[in-house]
Amino acid sequence: RMIAEVPETLAPARALFTACAYVEEAILADYILESESREVGGVAGTFVIPVTIDDLTANGLLGADHPQTCWERSVETLTARKDDIAGLAVASDERIEAYLLYVKHETEGTEIMSLRSFIEDGGARLKQLLARLGMGTFRFPKVHPAEISKDCLETLGFRPAGGHRLYAARARSD
Repeated sequence: RMIAEVPETLAPARALFTACAYVEEAILADYILESESREVGGVAGTFVIPVTIDDLTANGLLGADHPQTCWERSVETLTARKDDIAGLAVASDERIEAYLLYVKHETEGTEIMSLRSFIEDGGARLKQLLARLGMGTFRFPKVHPAEISKDCLETLGFRPAGGHRLYAARARSD
């Protein structure tokens, strides 16, 4: 399977992939959060801890059931870049309930690599994690619709900032 993630603004490139029998599978949205320092109370019975890719893998949270993402944030890419990625998690005495993986860039702000909650709480745990990052600009590029909902991201304060089209094709032997 071959995939291409083409910026929406590049109409000629999108036309080329369509002409080459690639099929558009999804629209990947870019999001930005301009965060001012804010305090968000914790969720009762939980605490925030540092977490690594290895920790998430050991707890079965990065695997076959991981939602579809762009290639930069696939499980394989996260694993390959694990030394560059920092993380935080909301944990209870029983399990990790939400996590945030990120990379801080000196000039571009912070890039969100993964943002996931395993508890339906209206985004409270994710807000708690984002607040721990402090203030600044947070980019969450190429978000697949299966990864996290637009409504959830908007509840967290993210706003749309462009997008990409995901095209796929299968290699054929002629």
